Amino acid sequence: MWRGWFFTPQGHWRVGWRVAFTALAWMAITLALSTLLAVLAVLQKVDWLAQVQAQRMSLLGFMLLAAISALATGLTLAVARRFWEPATWADWGLDMRSPWWCDALLGFAVGGLMMMALAVALYLTGHARWQPGLWGRAPWPQAATLTLLWLVTFALVGWYEEALMRGYVYGTLAQGMPRWAAAVLSALVFAALHTDNPAFGPRAFVGLFAAGLFFAAVRGFTPWGLGLPVGVHWGWNFFEGVVLGFPVSGLNLTPWWQAQVQGPAWWTGGAFGPEAGLVLAVALAVGWFLLRERLRPAVEEGRA
Repeated sequence: MWRGWFFTPQGHWRVGWRVAFTALAWMAITLALSTLLAVLAVLQKVDWLAQVQAQRMSLLGFMLLAAISALATGLTLAVARRFWEPATWADWGLDMRSPWWCDALLGFAVGGLMMMALAVALYLTGHARWQPGLWGRAPWPQAATLTLLWLVTFALVGWYEEALMRGYVYGTLAQGMPRWAAAVLSALVFAALHTDNPAFGPRAFVGLFAAGLFFAAVRGFTPWGLGLPVGVHWGWNFFEGVVLGFPVSGLNLTPWWQAQVQGPAWWTGGAFGPEAGLVLAVALAVGWFLLRERLRPAVEEGRA
């Protein structure tokens, strides 16, 4: 009788247990990798903790966090598949062959256009202006190198956050509940994971929840993998923080152009960035408009 609490009739662990095991594995692996990095930093006499805890996060700090999180995510999913998940990489949208990368590049362009539309909305309402940043002050070889490193860093961020939230969490929960419920729960987890970010508050939680629903919708209507949501996430963060100079979830980077934002926080997002403001709705609407034709075949397939 008790076996039914843990296993399905097919002999697999039930969804709740599998998600709990994966969460614990991810935390354990992340802690182990972070500890190893801390030991290496002490040996090299590098104060990397100061670089990842500051509100104006350095490129090194961001790269370290992104690399650790991406590696931890990959190892966690590999362990899960080996021991308790009856799933393949394709089930999580991570079969990264050529069509996957084409979708990722398309998504990157869409994410960039979403942030550009948001910036235009802030400019037209008189709440944002820009002054030269990295691109206007640093020698072009240095600016180009830093830009390339930020591109790689945000590619890692987009991959591991989407692999965890819309690949694993959404994909696994959708096996045992309606897709809309899985989308809501995965979006709640996504928003909750940012609670330690600077300037986080209720508005930021709501904005990130809405963004999580958007990414889950893109994933849910895209049967060919996570390439599209990963690309949108990648372009979103890169254009938001590096090109346009907005805070990225409360973190200020070294941008091409430095945004000077003023006005009510309920509209602009304040110190947390646009995700905490109503202006986010502009970006989400533009994103859905740009992707609606791309997603239509999947929607029709789901209705068939």
